[in-house]
Amino acid sequence: MTGAITPGRHARSPAQVGTVFLGLLLVLGNCWFAERTCGPVPPLMLHVSGGATPGWYAGATAGEALRSAGAEVAFLVGEPHDGDEVRVFGAYGIVEQPTTPIAYRATGAKLHLNTATLADLEALPRVGPTLAKRIRAGRPYRRVDDLDAVRGIGAATIAALRPFVQP
Repeated sequence: MTGAITPGRHARSPAQVGTVFLGLLLVLGNCWFAERTCGPVPPLMLHVSGGATPGWYAGATAGEALRSAGAEVAFLVGEPHDGDEVRVFGAYGIVEQPTTPIAYRATGAKLHLNTATLADLEALPRVGPTLAKRIRAGRPYRRVDDLDAVRGIGAATIAALRPFVQP
């Protein structure tokens, strides 16, 4: 048979070509769609203490937020994340993990122990994944002091949680 095209070593089936083409369209479409529906990246919110004017400041970067607070930090110890506190000492800044859950700082509302999700419980001070599961397993609670029955929670942990939770 002369004139017939025989597949070579690098020939692709129509399904393979279609899959690559579809993938390319999805990637390009996602980029196009994201530019039109997504606004700019939200700023980083930091609580700055020790600067010229302590308080909450926003910026696209940690440096920008610190400059807004009047702090000229040359050396920053730690990687700040949204909601973290930065203590400023002259040209030095130290990132500290806040002891107050972000939801409480934003609203001032107490978390309900009987309805809180695992993620909500893990955001509390002194509570990790294991302790959050134990708190959830010990439901229902009539008083905050009932947390004393949960293994791993003592008087110090209850005192730390009391401002942020309710039964």
